[in-house]
Amino acid sequence: MSLLGFLKFALNFLDVLAWPLFALGYPLCASIRAIESNSNWETQKLVTYWISFSLVSLFEHSFVHLLEWIQIWPHIKLMIICSLVIPHFDGAFYVYNHLVHPYLLLNPALLCK
Repeated sequence: MSLLGFLKFALNFLDVLAWPLFALGYPLCASIRAIESNSNWETQKLVTYWISFSLVSLFEHSFVHLLEWIQIWPHIKLMIICSLVIPHFDGAFYVYNHLVHPYLLLNPALLCK
């Protein structure tokens, strides 16, 4: 297999290879680092990431048959996950503060009963 053939293969499966790395690999390492360093701010940012990631996963699971028709869905999902995960953008914190938090009950203890 030539180098060009390998690059073509890697580009065809970029969404399959990159999604777990960005969505799970980096946040898991960052979560371990935040827990070990006892950083409240980092822990809060990572919890908002996991909440946002769960919402994307629930959306995908709920609309799997509809999303099968959208051929570029894996690429869209990769861009969404990257925007949530990259610390410079604070995408997960933004999603939580603007899309999740306004719809929560006033007493969060009632939410998880």
